[in-house]
Amino acid sequence: MHKLLKLLRENSLFQLLSSKLFVQVTTILQSIIISRLLGPTGKGEFTEAILWPTLVASLSMFGLYTAIVRISAKKELNRRVNITKSVIRVTLITGLFGTIIAYFVNTMMFAAESFLLVAQFYAVYALIYNVNRGLSAINNGRGNMGIFSISASILNPVFFLGILILYVFDKISINTLLIALLLANFSSLVFLYFVRERSRIKRTLSPCALLKYSIRFSPSDFSEPLYAYYDKAIIAFVLSAYDLGLYTIAYSAAAMINVISATFATQLFSDVARGSCDHLHRYIRVNLITMVLMSMSMCVVLPFAIPLVFGADFRPAVPISLLLLIVCILQGQSSIIERAILARGFPYVGIQAKMLTMGVYLIGAFVFYGLGISSLYSLSMLLILVQAVYLAYMQYRMKGIFGAQRMAPNVADVSDYFKRINRFMKK
Repeated sequence: MHKLLKLLRENSLFQLLSSKLFVQVTTILQSIIISRLLGPTGKGEFTEAILWPTLVASLSMFGLYTAIVRISAKKELNRRVNITKSVIRVTLITGLFGTIIAYFVNTMMFAAESFLLVAQFYAVYALIYNVNRGLSAINNGRGNMGIFSISASILNPVFFLGILILYVFDKISINTLLIALLLANFSSLVFLYFVRERSRIKRTLSPCALLKYSIRFSPSDFSEPLYAYYDKAIIAFVLSAYDLGLYTIAYSAAAMINVISATFATQLFSDVARGSCDHLHRYIRVNLITMVLMSMSMCVVLPFAIPLVFGADFRPAVPISLLLLIVCILQGQSSIIERAILARGFPYVGIQAKMLTMGVYLIGAFVFYGLGISSLYSLSMLLILVQAVYLAYMQYRMKGIFGAQRMAPNVADVSDYFKRINRFMKK
């Protein structure tokens, strides 16, 4: 126990890993409750309800997240400019813009749904998201991984608590869940606001100056949530809410292994932004070894865990989740490389790869739809193909930016991996 507490205090990578694991576990717990109470169709409708505001909120950031990380990493600039005040001001502006757009998008998308009024109110998420992400970016850029990790860990427990309260009072519905999720996001923002740096420096960066600098990162920043949700949006269009509900659970179960790549990607983004690339290629190799080992374990667990935990109605999600494990491994490797390249100052490499793979997936999905062979199986196998294309492209570009070093682990890497684990356990 003493060893774990010491790691948690002193090791930023372990802080991130602990945070990601905590977030993943609480995400699964809340997903279990929602899935059991709403069923596959209701789960699909809830996913659709939060899908479009999330995309609009990300677009309205205009690349500010990456820009703020890079600015916050510059110590000399931090001594002369009040970064926190500058960030709050610009994200309030972009957040209000996003809220207006999200309101009209939700009104159009859910005009015939019973949860239209709450979906319109949920547009405020764009404002909360913008300010929250801006303050998080400051901590990421400065290497404050403790605060960064805590802020990321707050949302799910608060949402989980909200779900439990709604369940106790028998008020579970898409409407009440949307409100609970909005309040959970707000709680994370409140935490970041109260622990913000209270600088006495009066000089600030104008919103125009920040947006002028950030706009070149906008395609890359927006491509992340778009890339995370594009498959779900296409499935919602070509299949049904029931299929989307099954797919969401299958992906959530498989994506538990993404906690590893997300940890490495966040740490490397901060390191590379501050000019340190020493661990880059080793982290990439260690990530692949860890994700493959976790996937092998998940192949044994998921066939029993999904119907047991989520309910028998979700049993058809089991084979889909096994296919998506391959997708998650490919995604994990790609995300680490992309974040490192982005932190190095090449924002368009990731967007080029994502546009390529999303285009291939979109074309393939509609070809399947036209041929009448659209199903969760065919679309999942198509996703494996496009993720492999994405990873190959990112590896090619990384060699040109960071130099040709080995990214695939060999026998020596695997042996060293287990030796390190063994030494750690004996300490």
